[in-house]
Amino acid sequence: MAVKKADAIVSGRTYLIVNRKSGKALSGESHADNGGVVEQFFLTREDNQLWTAEKAEKGTWKLVCKDSGKCLDVINGGEVDGAWVHQWDYVGGETQQWKLEATKDGYYKIINAKSGKCLDVVDISDEDGAAIQIWEDANGENQQWKLEAWPVVEEAKPAEEAKPVEEVKPAEEVKAAPAKAPAKKPAARKPAAKKAPAKKSAAKAEPAAKAEPAKKTEPAAKAEPAKKAEPAAKAEPAKKAEPAAKAEPAKKAEPAKKPGRRASSKKS
Repeated sequence: MAVKKADAIVSGRTYLIVNRKSGKALSGESHADNGGVVEQFFLTREDNQLWTAEKAEKGTWKLVCKDSGKCLDVINGGEVDGAWVHQWDYVGGETQQWKLEATKDGYYKIINAKSGKCLDVVDISDEDGAAIQIWEDANGENQQWKLEAWPVVEEAKPAEEAKPVEEVKPAEEVKAAPAKAPAKKPAARKPAAKKAPAKKSAAKAEPAAKAEPAKKTEPAAKAEPAKKAEPAAKAEPAKKAEPAAKAEPAKKAEPAKKPGRRASSKKS
């Protein structure tokens, strides 16, 4: 059931309608008036290949060309095999209404509400420009079509509906569970983490380096005051003992020469 919902056609959504056999897109004549041609053509994804699916009466759909604004319709209300389809203003006729019957592989048979015949490529052709007609159901690949939402962004909308998976925000609650991941904290207590404190102890050993105050023992150098013992040099006053030299007055003892005078007395 979920798969069918994922493949469900959404009213008001625009689709490329691609033939299973040829791989070519259902294309309307551009800027067409009533009676504009419908054929198959290689994918261009231009507006004349885009068809808006809109709900009609009794579970049927009308397929409106985005380029012209006109509906997929059977010429002259035809019901016989080989009647071609064209574009026409919507008038509510059954020839403009289509049933979408899903096949097993994601393709659809597009069945006209009035004739009960399938949308079909003339002569089972793979050529560009091959006309499109109605034909009895032969279960051929040229009667099977894939409705691909375009632009693809629109396909993301069902994904948004699938967001209940994302809305499994209990996953966020699961994040609350990992909040209990204090279990990770004991992981931090692994012996490896204990080795890290060993590094801290090494850092603490740095205070030993801070023991640099030992360098402050420089005051020992300040013990230079020992140099102040220089006053011993100032003991130069010992030089003042020079007065010993002043003892020159001993020379004044010259009076010893007086005995010379005695000699002179002898001459007399």
